[in-house]
Amino acid sequence: MFDERVKNARIAAGLSQDDVANKVGITQVAYSYIERGLKTPSLPIAVRIAHALNVSLDYLTNNEHTTN
Repeated sequence: MFDERVKNARIAAGLSQDDVANKVGITQVAYSYIERGLKTPSLPIAVRIAHALNVSLDYLTNNEHTTN
Protein backbone atom coordinates (compact mmCIF):
# COMPACT_ATOMS: atom_id res chain seq x y z
CA MET A 1 0.00 0.00 0.00
CA PHE A 2 2.81 2.46 0.86
CA ASP A 3 4.33 2.07 -2.60
CA GLU A 4 1.01 2.71 -4.36
CA ARG A 5 0.24 5.75 -2.23
CA VAL A 6 3.71 7.20 -2.82
CA LYS A 7 3.38 6.79 -6.57
CA ASN A 8 -0.15 8.24 -6.65
CA ALA A 9 0.87 11.22 -4.50
CA ARG A 10 3.90 11.87 -6.70
CA ILE A 11 1.80 11.82 -9.87
CA ALA A 12 -0.86 14.04 -8.27
CA ALA A 13 1.88 16.52 -7.31
CA GLY A 14 3.15 16.55 -10.89
CA LEU A 15 6.64 15.48 -9.87
CA SER A 16 9.05 13.04 -11.45
CA GLN A 17 10.80 10.33 -9.47
CA ASP A 18 13.99 12.35 -9.83
CA ASP A 19 12.27 15.46 -8.40
CA VAL A 20 11.16 13.58 -5.29
CA ALA A 21 14.47 11.77 -4.88
CA ASN A 22 16.33 15.10 -4.99
CA LYS A 23 13.99 16.64 -2.40
CA VAL A 24 14.38 13.61 -0.14
CA GLY A 25 18.15 13.30 -0.58
CA ILE A 26 18.27 9.82 -2.10
CA THR A 27 19.03 8.55 -5.58
CA GLN A 28 16.34 8.16 -8.20
CA VAL A 29 17.08 4.43 -8.27
CA ALA A 30 16.52 4.13 -4.50
CA TYR A 31 13.29 6.09 -4.82
CA SER A 32 12.17 3.88 -7.70
CA TYR A 33 12.72 0.79 -5.54
CA ILE A 34 10.51 2.32 -2.83
CA GLU A 35 7.80 3.21 -5.31
CA ARG A 36 7.84 -0.30 -6.79
CA GLY A 37 7.67 -1.92 -3.36
CA LEU A 38 11.12 -3.48 -3.63
CA LYS A 39 12.51 -1.56 -0.64
CA THR A 40 10.90 -0.23 2.51
CA PRO A 41 12.23 3.19 3.50
CA SER A 42 13.46 3.95 6.98
CA LEU A 43 11.17 6.13 9.07
CA PRO A 44 13.25 9.30 8.49
CA ILE A 45 13.17 8.72 4.71
CA ALA A 46 9.42 8.01 4.79
CA VAL A 47 8.88 11.29 6.65
CA ARG A 48 10.94 13.16 4.05
CA ILE A 49 8.98 11.52 1.23
CA ALA A 50 5.69 12.58 2.83
CA HIS A 51 6.99 16.13 3.23
CA ALA A 52 8.27 16.25 -0.37
CA LEU A 53 4.89 15.08 -1.64
CA ASN A 54 2.96 17.39 0.71
CA VAL A 55 0.99 14.53 2.25
CA SER A 56 0.88 13.16 5.77
CA LEU A 57 2.80 10.08 6.78
CA ASP A 58 -0.57 8.69 7.91
CA TYR A 59 -1.84 9.02 4.36
CA LEU A 60 1.10 7.03 3.02
CA THR A 61 0.90 4.30 5.66
CA ASN A 62 -2.79 3.99 6.59
CA ASN A 63 -6.24 4.13 5.07
CA GLU A 64 -6.54 7.89 5.42
CA HIS A 65 -7.90 9.35 2.18
CA THR A 66 -7.01 13.03 2.58
CA THR A 67 -3.83 14.97 2.01
CA ASN A 68 -2.50 17.99 3.91
